[in-house]
Amino acid sequence: MNSRLFKIKDDLKRQKVDVALVSSIPNITYLTGYSGFSKEEREVMILIVKKGQYILTDKRYLAEIKRYIKDFELEEVSSSTPFRIALEKLIKKHKIKKLGVEEDNLTISEYKSLSKHFNNIYHLSVDPLRTVKDKHEIKAIEKACQLTDKTFDYILTKIKRGITEKELAFEIEFFIKKNGSDLAFEPIVAFGKHSSVPHHKPQSVIPARRFQEASPLGGKAGIQGTWIPNQVGNDKGIDNKLNQNNIILLDFGAKVDNYCSDMTRVVFLGKATNEQKRVYETVLEAQQKAMEFINNFYSSSEQSQVPSGTWQRESRSLNSSRSASWRTSNNSILASEVDKVAHEYIRSKGYGDNIFHSLGHGVGLEIHEAPRLSPKSKETLKPGMVFTVEPGIYLPDKFGVRIEDTVVLEKNGLRLLTRSPKT
Repeated sequence: MNSRLFKIKDDLKRQKVDVALVSSIPNITYLTGYSGFSKEEREVMILIVKKGQYILTDKRYLAEIKRYIKDFELEEVSSSTPFRIALEKLIKKHKIKKLGVEEDNLTISEYKSLSKHFNNIYHLSVDPLRTVKDKHEIKAIEKACQLTDKTFDYILTKIKRGITEKELAFEIEFFIKKNGSDLAFEPIVAFGKHSSVPHHKPQSVIPARRFQEASPLGGKAGIQGTWIPNQVGNDKGIDNKLNQNNIILLDFGAKVDNYCSDMTRVVFLGKATNEQKRVYETVLEAQQKAMEFINNFYSSSEQSQVPSGTWQRESRSLNSSRSASWRTSNNSILASEVDKVAHEYIRSKGYGDNIFHSLGHGVGLEIHEAPRLSPKSKETLKPGMVFTVEPGIYLPDKFGVRIEDTVVLEKNGLRLLTRSPKT
């Protein structure tokens, strides 16, 4: 039996739950190693009991499962034997009294159906088991980050006047897929004022007059239906083209062996304004201070252990007494305090009203997972965790700057996994 099944069974024992019904695709991939199931439809569930584990799916996947998935017994479902009936059969077989389910993943109808037939249903979260990565997971993320860096080098050769956001996004996707991998998420490519929208998506728009004429519901546009222009600055209904002296925000990642990477860089075509330079330097310094705070915490020396070839400027030591004051009982550091370090610095520079998101998030089988580096986070950072550090400043209808790296926390501090230049 693989080590991940041991982990979840130990967790079940700790929570005094007889069995776990796992339904989310990332968690199924984590436990089985197989990623061929669709996220859009309910095609598979796995049931983990004390003395065994079952995979429930239909005949479309039988051959694949027999070939690739070990340690699981197969239970076929069909229109005549749906998931509920197959589960009922197994629960009776194992005399299960307490069923743990992923409430966040089940639909309301699925939960109601289970509640009708099983009295003792409890919430079970499998996600925390994925927070600390093993060496195989870190290696996969590292490969994804290496491809992300190569993609950035490629994209720099494609940046020129007249290219559109969509064309540049296509080039990102083309390069990643040409190298045998997949996108971790849809690339964010934002020119000029579009960069002030953290998750800008270039799109063609329908002018309000045309929308009203085409609306099957009639009435005024925005009442029966909603016309949304391309967020900011793209009022002509065309894809945004790059002009000279423009800011470019690129946020993208690759997926290798099911594991994601995430990186954001800001580059300039032509000359940056003094304000753009000032904001960029503030964001870069905020990111460095957050990383140094973590490194000082884990380093045995007063000075941060700076990863070779990864920093762009001189390291500045923080107050070691402050770092020590945020140690938890298990000698870990609070994620919320790392967020605080970066954002206090940004506020000190007068950009407190221009912080639109938290400092970072975990990266793994999903592009956004635990740990969350946010003001309200109660999580602690531990060696083996992989996450992003991505401060940002956004000046509405002007421009925005975000600098993001994927890092892994090791016993002596952070190691940068994305290494593309920032200066």
